[in-house]
Amino acid sequence: MSQRYNLTFVMVNNTNFLSKFAFVKAFLKKIIYLLKKKYLIHISDSDRLASVQKIQVYLYQIFFLFLILLTLLFVVLLKKDSSSIHKKQLLQQSKNIEQLTKRVEQQDRFIKNLQMVLRGNVPVLNDTLPIEETPPTSVKEYKLSPEEIHLAQKVNSENTQKPQKTVIYFPPVKGIVSQKFNSKNHPGIDIVTEKGAIVKSCSRGVVVFSSYTSKDGNVIVIFHKNNEISIYKHNSAVLKNVGDYVAKGDPIAIVGNTGAQSDGPHLHFELWKKGKAINPETFIDFND
Repeated sequence: MSQRYNLTFVMVNNTNFLSKFAFVKAFLKKIIYLLKKKYLIHISDSDRLASVQKIQVYLYQIFFLFLILLTLLFVVLLKKDSSSIHKKQLLQQSKNIEQLTKRVEQQDRFIKNLQMVLRGNVPVLNDTLPIEETPPTSVKEYKLSPEEIHLAQKVNSENTQKPQKTVIYFPPVKGIVSQKFNSKNHPGIDIVTEKGAIVKSCSRGVVVFSSYTSKDGNVIVIFHKNNEISIYKHNSAVLKNVGDYVAKGDPIAIVGNTGAQSDGPHLHFELWKKGKAINPETFIDFND
């Protein structure tokens, strides 16, 4: 038997869509009509009550003029804002340049003082190499209770009874100390060792002087924390340049016999703290 299929066509009512489209179309036509419509502007004199001038304009002309004025206002405000930002950047850059200039001046004075030490002149190390330090944070003051005061006094007394830790230095070389420290005429010690032995940094720091002098030969000077300076003289060669950072025990030079004041292979080693020469043997054992 053959099967029959019934096809049913459903008509969709598009009345709502067509009405909305017609409304939008009518609205656009109205706007176009208003934009194309001419308007007459009368400029009159209130005293004489007479018309001075008449101007015919379209609404779209007024609309475009408004857009132009709005754009110009936006550009002016944007330039003003950018100019204020530019001024702030210039002020910040000038402050940075001033700080860098002061830092360079401090470093120059510091190096000149080091050169005075190397020449045997009066050591005036008033300027220290600028080191970045975190400023202490301010703490609001408050009253301590009697229990807190007693505890603070107890901790204070315990801290004063404890021996202060001594800074541990690495021996630059091992050998025999042929000339001892004398604060008046020999602000360092002479260590006799094999020619060609490696000279090592006594502590971590930055090289601030590395050059040859006629009196002391090849010299290298290292600035350490706590305003400490170590000086190594009469080297056959220096292995570091100014600005190099060195760790404790890093090779920095080779023992030699350079300079007018050297009469044999040895290392002249000086240790300075806050502008004053100190005896290296107090802190370092140079014996083999």
